Amino acid sequence: MTLAEATGRAAAALQAGDFEGVARALEARRAAIAAGEPPTAEVIEAGQRVLEALLELQRQAAFDSGRLGQIRRYFEFHRP
Repeated sequence: MTLAEATGRAAAALQAGDFEGVARALEARRAAIAAGEPPTAEVIEAGQRVLEALLELQRQAAFDSGRLGQIRRYFEFHRP
């Protein structure tokens, strides 16, 4: 799989919420880079967009986790 194909698959899998697909695509991307395939500007930009989307998911998950912790503590404190 080429670097461009792997990057496109990573973006598509992320869009679909298929995190196992994202992992496979990122591994294919890593293999293409290790094999010496030179990245184009478009592939670099697409890879950056995938990274930014993953970082946003990470931030959202941290926020959601914190909020759930607040809710859990509220109910533990207000138990009858």
